[in-house]
Amino acid sequence: SKLGARCPSYDCVQAIQGQFGDAVQIVVDACQMRISLTRLKWHLEHGHMILISGSKFFSGPPFSGALLIPKSCAEEAKLRCEAFGGLKDYTCRASWPVDWERIRGSLPASENFGFYFRWIAALYEMQAYFAIPQDFRRRTFELFAKLAAEKISDRFGNLCTPHEVPGPSHDALDMEMAVRTLFPFIPCEEGRPISFAEANGVYRTLNQDVSAYLPGYASRSERALASQLCHVGQPVGILHKEGQKVGALRICASARTVSEAWIRSGGDSRRMNLHHEYEAIETVLNKIELISHYIHQKKQRAA
Repeated sequence: SKLGARCPSYDCVQAIQGQFGDAVQIVVDACQMRISLTRLKWHLEHGHMILISGSKFFSGPPFSGALLIPKSCAEEAKLRCEAFGGLKDYTCRASWPVDWERIRGSLPASENFGFYFRWIAALYEMQAYFAIPQDFRRRTFELFAKLAAEKISDRFGNLCTPHEVPGPSHDALDMEMAVRTLFPFIPCEEGRPISFAEANGVYRTLNQDVSAYLPGYASRSERALASQLCHVGQPVGILHKEGQKVGALRICASARTVSEAWIRSGGDSRRMNLHHEYEAIETVLNKIELISHYIHQKKQRAA
């Protein structure tokens, strides 16, 4: 999920499948792609379809998505599937397996070059990531998790992590993905968690150079910080006390976190450092604090 939770449990999924058999088709939403290759294989072997993407964790272009079909489903699907209704407006013949003749025959014979180009970029990121030893990948995530958690929880009193967010499984099949890679936090203004709408405003401001909007008395260092473009995970709405919907932002480790650390270390795990990530997290949190400070001042003057 967007907060790093995984549900329902694997035992629950197997219980559903065991009780209902072929009457239920399990479809796994793995579009975050914070899932190990071993776990992907496990799902396919158990007959589960899997939604994947080349963006998010792998930081490829948006809208590079696909559906993995287990062999147990593919043989029947290629004989039975046909394009229904508006599906023809969103997909074409070339986007389907060559032996799925029935559905391909009912779809337009056009090409989707944008789809191909997006996946070329996403596959490059995937190949770079999986070329790195699994032990290095796990150690990178462990170091990033320690760094992010400390920065969010300890350095800033006005930031808090949401409670009761189930963490990743520690099953051996999850390999390096047993380590948390998503770190949601809720910015607060004078001790009050910001609303979901306010979180969207902070998110947009983080991605912009807002130095020109600071008051004339702002320092040079504040203007330099305000000019930094900071990319974090999109806000997620969370129900807080009394049903209030607050907004959580997310600092995330990605495949590129690992591949860039690997390049900087020259492939030597003893030289691993996440100094770049350390500075990036600092910049994000400092800019949020800056935004909060000047917005609060503006509200006080308006009052």
